Amino acid sequence: MFWLYALLWLAGMMALARISKRRAAWLLGAGLLLVMSWGACGGGTSTNTQTQPGTPAGTYTLAVTATDAAASTLTHTIQLTLTVN
Repeated sequence: MFWLYALLWLAGMMALARISKRRAAWLLGAGLLLVMSWGACGGGTSTNTQTQPGTPAGTYTLAVTATDAAASTLTHTIQLTLTVN
């Protein structure tokens, strides 16, 4: 599937060959960045689930605070309870 996208992108670049060099260079850079980001999405499975079992069961209290970004004078805090089974 990756090669299909790469070929379509290459065909698009060839069709855009008549545009300015600056715009072509920008499109080439954006395309290369996109191709490089595909490599970062390797996926896979983790075999390390036994050493990190997750959050222990129990009840936890959370404090969520919101502050007005413009004036910083308005602040509100709410207490939440999280139950993990």
